Amino acid sequence: MSVQGTYEPIIEKELFFRVLDRIEGRANKVSIYKKVNADFIIRGLVICEVCGHKFTGGWSKGKRHKYAYYRCKCRNGSIPRETLESKFYEFFSGLSFDRKFSALLKKIIQLEMENRNKFSLQNQISIDTRIEELKKKRKQIIQKSIDNILPDKDAKELLSENERQVNLLQIEKKNNLESYINVEDIINKSFRILENLLNTWKISDLQGKKKLQSFLFPSGVQFDGLNFRTPHLPLCIELQQYWKLQNFPMVAPRGIEPLSGD
Repeated sequence: MSVQGTYEPIIEKELFFRVLDRIEGRANKVSIYKKVNADFIIRGLVICEVCGHKFTGGWSKGKRHKYAYYRCKCRNGSIPRETLESKFYEFFSGLSFDRKFSALLKKIIQLEMENRNKFSLQNQISIDTRIEELKKKRKQIIQKSIDNILPDKDAKELLSENERQVNLLQIEKKNNLESYINVEDIINKSFRILENLLNTWKISDLQGKKKLQSFLFPSGVQFDGLNFRTPHLPLCIELQQYWKLQNFPMVAPRGIEPLSGD
């Protein structure tokens, strides 16, 4: 669900889209295309496979009621909003992770992340050991200086270098701690989204929708008049399609281009 903000805008909406048109090379357009419209939620996302243009959306007046349509200039013509959106939602929902595949991929990722975290912990122990060795060396330098075994000038230089090395190790230790990943939390949050892609998209705000669309459809979404398809998908989604083909060879995923050119 998208909600219109009630705060004072920094710039007018029309100016924003005019600048966006200029950036994307559409500066010669006279009319300003209102991309954000709650009545036509997939307008501007879906591309007609026949002519290559994006579908627009609008209302047609009947004798008593107004009717919502998505439109294209080619032979696809006008398509009732409910028809196109229901097909899109079916296509979108079909990309969500299967529970069996999720369980398998979760385990693989979990094992990989645990191995990485194990390495981080080992590295942490090594860093702590090196810091302790430098601290011992610092005490030795100070004692030699007190006993007049080491000249003051040499002692200062050695202490300064010792401090520099300890500081570098402390930075390395901090970075190493930040790389330690809470495996369970990240996996569970990510898979909740991947198992419910359509619902996640529907409840997201505009920015969230755009991020999810860019992630799922890097080359856009095409509609041929009957079905949706996309030539490219994220690797994790493609892996699932491959897994389905291997486990259910008689069921081909709808609306998705084959992974190979065979």
